[in-house]
Amino acid sequence: MTNLINIFGSSGSGSTTLAKEISNKYDYYHIDVDDVLWEKTDPPFTSRRSDIKAREYLLKELLGKNKVVISGSLVGFGDDIKKDINLFVFINLDIETRIKRIEIRERERFGKRVLPGGDLYQKHMDFLEWVSNYETNPEYIRSRKQHLLWLEGVKCPVLKVTEELSINELMALVKPFI
Repeated sequence: MTNLINIFGSSGSGSTTLAKEISNKYDYYHIDVDDVLWEKTDPPFTSRRSDIKAREYLLKELLGKNKVVISGSLVGFGDDIKKDINLFVFINLDIETRIKRIEIRERERFGKRVLPGGDLYQKHMDFLEWVSNYETNPEYIRSRKQHLLWLEGVKCPVLKVTEELSINELMALVKPFI
């Protein structure tokens, strides 16, 4: 049986950072949902796979792996593997922290392309707007409500992180479950 961890929350919450650290320290195979959902394009995040294709991609990635950590939300396309997950980590940080992290991350990834006049500037601004609505969006789109509803009734441990913690503090929280 696969040891399967899912770390998710709002964009900029640190789920990918924590998943990478678990992968490195405990030799887990890391799957990032962005790689599952989005085709590789330039500019990025412009061609989304269908839920069926994303599910097929995810199942292929899981095949033959004993220890897997998935960063990102599986709501919808990954509903049928929810029962196989051994630990959920839901990270929900305040909007200011998330926006700050995203701005730093996007500048590191794309440089001047996300600055005024850059070819990704408007896309970046639209993304920040979308991220800022995470707390108030309804449950039928990616939102805090949707994520909390998705966790209802799970039969494994759920860690909920609601404050900014260092990577060492986060690792200390998950260590007993690994």
